[in-house]
Amino acid sequence: MFPFHGRLYGIVAIVAGILVVLLHIYFNNGMARANAIDKTQMRKYADQIESTLRLDVDENLKKKLDQQIRMLPRPPRNDWMHWWQWGHLAQIGITILLTAIVVVFVWLRVTT
Repeated sequence: MFPFHGRLYGIVAIVAGILVVLLHIYFNNGMARANAIDKTQMRKYADQIESTLRLDVDENLKKKLDQQIRMLPRPPRNDWMHWWQWGHLAQIGITILLTAIVVVFVWLRVTT
């Protein structure tokens, strides 16, 4: 037996679901900004190490790595667009899907 009944609890579930999604978007935005900083530092330090050590580099490997790097998505030009990458969008999409499923189940239980 479900302890809550009435449309008010369904509305509360919708509001709680929206808050969960907004919190996850806020969290992902912060993670995306931190990832952008990490990527920038990694590239800077990798360039410094390579130029300082002047290692013998396998040209085939270098070409392959350069090609793979060029295929990566470019960093966003605007700060607010850092989270607009496949990993962050997938996480937010999964959160929206799971939240919607929970809200639908709660809504069905409180209105029947």
